[in-house]
Amino acid sequence: MTIFFLFLIVPILVALLLGLNWLLSPQKPDSEKVTTYEAGSAIVLNQVRIPFSISFYIIALLFLIFDLK
Repeated sequence: MTIFFLFLIVPILVALLLGLNWLLSPQKPDSEKVTTYEAGSAIVLNQVRIPFSISFYIIALLFLIFDLK
C-alpha cells in the first residue's frame, strides 16, 4: 500500500496541484514588477548576477546541521 501510494498517488497529486497553481495564478505582471530594482539594476531574464562558490552552500549546510542539534 505505501509503495503504491508513494509512486503513483503522490506524483499525480503533485502534478494536479502544480497544474491548478499554473491555471489559477495571475499571468500578467504589473508595472511594478517590470521596473528596475531599488539598487538601480535593470531586470535581466535568465541571468545569474553573481555566481556563488560551492563553499558558501557547504558552510550554510554545516551551520544548519550543527545549529539544529
